[in-house]
Amino acid sequence: MTLRANPYVLHPHEGALLDVGYTRLRLLLSADDTNGAFALTEQPLEARALAGPLHTHANEDGFIYVLSGRLGAQVGEMTIEVEPAGLVLIPRGTKHTFWNPTAKEAVALEFFAPAGLERWFGELAELVTESVPDVDAIIASARRHGTELDLESLPDLLEQHGLHLPGL
Repeated sequence: MTLRANPYVLHPHEGALLDVGYTRLRLLLSADDTNGAFALTEQPLEARALAGPLHTHANEDGFIYVLSGRLGAQVGEMTIEVEPAGLVLIPRGTKHTFWNPTAKEAVALEFFAPAGLERWFGELAELVTESVPDVDAIIASARRHGTELDLESLPDLLEQHGLHLPGL
């Protein structure tokens, strides 16, 4: 694997910022940087916020590493909470989501292998700029990138964990 530059340095104020609705994620490494091997994003999550509905990725394994705060996650039928320096593995095809169960912001690194899902984040950022996002367009975009969204899971997740969707 060859990275874009050797050494490749990305300073704290650098990297594409993508507003995907639930957060403004920072793209740290993309398929272009890693010859498609993996992608890496930094994702802050506001207090008591849900990152989204339960969903699956057909093409990537995911890893969520907690940098600060605390995250809750549902992976398959398992619900867990993870502290800083904790890691959650999400095998491709496994229904999952995550949230911030606390009153303080949390920040995670999300790693995807192989790369490619970051392209959906780019499309999603364009789709959520409308005052009322087109849900059908979001679903279609997700599917093009191998992601299936279970929108019916939202009410139960929000109620069960005392959460909100950012921006609403």
